[in-house]
Amino acid sequence: MVRTLALVFLCMSLYLSACSQDPGVRGTENSAAEDRTAKKTYALARAHFEAGRFEDVITACREALAMDSTYTPARFLLAANLAKLGDLEAAQVEYRRVATVSPGDVRARIALGDLAARQRHNEQAAAAYLAALGMAAPQAALYRKLALVYIDQARYDKAAESLEKAIEIEPGHAYTHYNLGKIHYGQVHYQEAIQDFTEAIRLDSSLADAHHHLGLVSLKLGGHDDAQASFRRAIHWDGGHAGAYTQLGQVLLVVGREDEGEQALLGAMRADPLEEEAYYRLGTHYLRQGRNDEGRKFLSIFGRLKKVGRRLKDTRRQLTMYPHDTSLRLALAALLVKIGRYEDAKAQYRRVLEVTPGDVGLRNNLANILFRQGKAKEAVQAYEKILELAPDYATAHSNLGSAYVLLGEDDRGAESYRRAIELLPDHAEAHKNLGKLYMRVGREREGRTELAIYHRLSESSAAPSPPTPQ
Repeated sequence: MVRTLALVFLCMSLYLSACSQDPGVRGTENSAAEDRTAKKTYALARAHFEAGRFEDVITACREALAMDSTYTPARFLLAANLAKLGDLEAAQVEYRRVATVSPGDVRARIALGDLAARQRHNEQAAAAYLAALGMAAPQAALYRKLALVYIDQARYDKAAESLEKAIEIEPGHAYTHYNLGKIHYGQVHYQEAIQDFTEAIRLDSSLADAHHHLGLVSLKLGGHDDAQASFRRAIHWDGGHAGAYTQLGQVLLVVGREDEGEQALLGAMRADPLEEEAYYRLGTHYLRQGRNDEGRKFLSIFGRLKKVGRRLKDTRRQLTMYPHDTSLRLALAALLVKIGRYEDAKAQYRRVLEVTPGDVGLRNNLANILFRQGKAKEAVQAYEKILELAPDYATAHSNLGSAYVLLGEDDRGAESYRRAIELLPDHAEAHKNLGKLYMRVGREREGRTELAIYHRLSESSAAPSPPTPQ
């Protein structure tokens, strides 16, 4: 995947360099002075791009386009960086403008296909890739992209056909053979799958995923020894391959090597704390052994992971492809909070804060995690820092109140709730928390009044206020 991202980065850089030197990508010619000014500003945008300052890239590109709206290199770079930061709708608009100014620009069609695929708008993605294939000589990479779209649509025969075309053009691409093998494996064509995985390994012996899937085929065919060997080779090449650890652990348990099996399953959890199958396998194993407390513990973790497991895997997979997409990173952080992976969630929020350091909403999310962890003093400090930046942020006042209450400082908690309500009278959670506090300290009439307001607001059509941290 790292090699793939590097290749994408290189291709974009080469394209932008070519565009900056090729007047043929321009729609019309403006005055020489204006052209030079747009090019100079675009060169500044390129410098920001190389330095990873993506917000600055967008600003410079827009300045260049204000000087010359037909300057396609600036518009393409603008679209690419909007997509990096997760503003897919705006990126799509800009790529379409490129396609309008330069109808023969294959790269714009491919970029539109990539955006559609990223949003799982598969019909649009397939149409864009097919259009690009019709505009230029066949490209193996395009057939691979098309195959992934067909796989997501469960059109496996079409996906296999696209991968076979990619192999005709570029027979030495190991991952294409691997993906074809996965299709054959899913179709229960095990002999074809073995051939595909074996060829992928011949081309790249370090391809851990191919070793892992070859082990899965061996399991289906009853070859426990072959399966063990393949899983161990996958782990040899990728010490963090949680799936290989999980399958190795399961095989070892089946053949009676229980201690080794348990260690392999624990290894899967260390490699990836979100590897839900490892928790299930180890939990059920412990229950069979009569180690009920340990078994229930792991099955409880499995149950929490399973609720969000698919979304977690999809979001993490997309982030490997689009690491600068802040909306994906925020979605991952929210999912991690749901399953109690607070430190991992904080790491994701902090990554986004590096891009948008002034975002008090993100700082509030980080403070909420401290509250959830029972770190009330640290949460109070975090909310107070937020209020230094945004004194009128009602939700931070309400959350600060909850942190004070957790510390036993009811008077300061009530004061913070009242301040939140003063700033935002329809803040339902602040009314609820103030009402519960009043009821607890014996101010029942005031408590019932606040709770009545809370219920009225909750039942109304008004947008709900942000929830108090749990």
